[in-house]
Amino acid sequence: MKFPSFTKGMLLHPARLQIMLTTAYVLSVSALAAASRLEFYKGIYNPWNIKESPFCSNKTLCPEEPDFTWDSYFDRLLSMGGQRFILGGYHLSDSSIVPRFEAPWNETAFLDFSNKVKSESGSILASLEIADNRHFNEKIFTTRVQSFIKKYPVSGFVLGPVWSRTDMTGLKEVLTILKKWNLTSALSFLCNEWQVLDASGLARIADLSIVMLWPSCDQVPVFNTDDHAKEAIKNATSAGAKLEGLILQVPLSAIATPSRKKYPPSEGFSHMVYDLGADPKGNGSVILDKTIQGGYYFFSQTRLVDKIALARQYKLRGIMLEGGSASTQDLFPWDKSSLFYAMASETNNTGESAGS
Repeated sequence: MKFPSFTKGMLLHPARLQIMLTTAYVLSVSALAAASRLEFYKGIYNPWNIKESPFCSNKTLCPEEPDFTWDSYFDRLLSMGGQRFILGGYHLSDSSIVPRFEAPWNETAFLDFSNKVKSESGSILASLEIADNRHFNEKIFTTRVQSFIKKYPVSGFVLGPVWSRTDMTGLKEVLTILKKWNLTSALSFLCNEWQVLDASGLARIADLSIVMLWPSCDQVPVFNTDDHAKEAIKNATSAGAKLEGLILQVPLSAIATPSRKKYPPSEGFSHMVYDLGADPKGNGSVILDKTIQGGYYFFSQTRLVDKIALARQYKLRGIMLEGGSASTQDLFPWDKSSLFYAMASETNNTGESAGS
């Protein structure tokens, strides 16, 4: 399938463009909805700009400049069962889709990756952080979407994360336009910000809702538990999200409690394993002060695999692993102790569960 092309600087006739996008939508949404197995989504925060690699004090384990190429990295993810990707790097500002801070995606590299993903019956969504959208213009946004998918034929867009300080101006119109052009429309939001989503009505419009398993201040010791995930699912559906369109997002963060002065407030999974000696298959905690149970809480392989079972129990759409950023990182995906390895193994049923 080919996406819209330009002829002498002009867009294709709207009718032809609509037919092409309808075909894309059927492949990327309708067919996926009929799939029986849980869908696994991999987030990548800065594709083709900043490589994902573990962060720790040991530069042998955590090199500052990993020696893999982006092509080889994506090939490894695909070979391990990765099929669905949510790529960052852009935000929505003044009705336009613009690079966040980094350079735009490499067009040639994207098309090569996209073709490989399609050959695995997968999909790519573009994540759009919400910047200043106070002067939203439907006509301008429609044009920008058409231009973007000409360069980067994604299956759709993820807006967010939506939270209490998000400017909601134009977001309903954005979701409506995406659906009109048969592109997957998705929202991401913090699990403890569901009231904001409920009031906005956005989850009732979007095809997919990605709920980020994140704690309030008093929830840190339990934010990686099944009870917390169940509460997140309950709240998301109360806000209008559909179970069959709901995706649980597992964070890479290790969150400190109770004192932000005593411990850095947030680190990543790789720091827990390599610097603090955490068991990748443990209970997802490093206790540094037993008298107050102070330390870090995070998603271990075991805690992650538990959420996969829970997502299947609730018949959710999928589960997502957050993309690495700054010091918040997974191990290398091909490391059998990594969260990616555990998630890919469990969701694709490839051998023994990494969390067992």
